[in-house]
Amino acid sequence: MPDQLKGHFQVRKDKSYSHKAGALTVAQAGVEGYTATLAWGAGFFVVGAVLAAFLIPNAPLAPSEGEPVIAH
Repeated sequence: MPDQLKGHFQVRKDKSYSHKAGALTVAQAGVEGYTATLAWGAGFFVVGAVLAAFLIPNAPLAPSEGEPVIAH
């Protein structure tokens, strides 16, 4: 290894440097996770509502010939 690069690949022995996430980072990740889940759920709900609006008939069905009309 060239002498210019030796200082860049040393492992730090002190505990001042860590890859652990802070409390604020963990909280923000939780909020973003719930926000994404809520957005996906709302999207599925809207798609289901649009599909139901087009697939469910809007007019009452006419009774068939020869069948009694059942009403309450």
